[in-house]
Amino acid sequence: LEDVVVDPGGGSRLSAGEGQLLSFARCLLAPRALVLLDEPTANIDVATDEAMQQILRDSFAGTTLLCIAHRLATVIDFERILVMDSGRKAEFAPARELLADPRSHLSFMVDRASFFRALLVLFLFLGALYFRLSFPRPPFPP
Repeated sequence: LEDVVVDPGGGSRLSAGEGQLLSFARCLLAPRALVLLDEPTANIDVATDEAMQQILRDSFAGTTLLCIAHRLATVIDFERILVMDSGRKAEFAPARELLADPRSHLSFMVDRASFFRALLVLFLFLGALYFRLSFPRPPFPP
């Protein structure tokens, strides 16, 4: 926990994702009543993100977590969610209450994310179909 991982010139020897994981590990090893997480999964891959989410739920039970996140999956099952809009509080309530209201900012964000995910899958499918039709496989030799 006390080792220096910064070069004398001020640069880090770690990637951004490695730095995030190291900071996360330090939180696990030195428990606190309050933990502030600022974009804790911004620089890591999806599989590591999922593992971190599980560790957050298991290891920080009973801890007050203040988490700043742009990924909805990071905070969607937290006890309460504060949604900001133009630097001001737009809504603050449990996710299930916000999601039950189709006019809430959170509902809008979830619907928009679902729409864009579906659109991405459609584009990938159409791209693969176009590629397959444009460049058919050569026949196998007899």
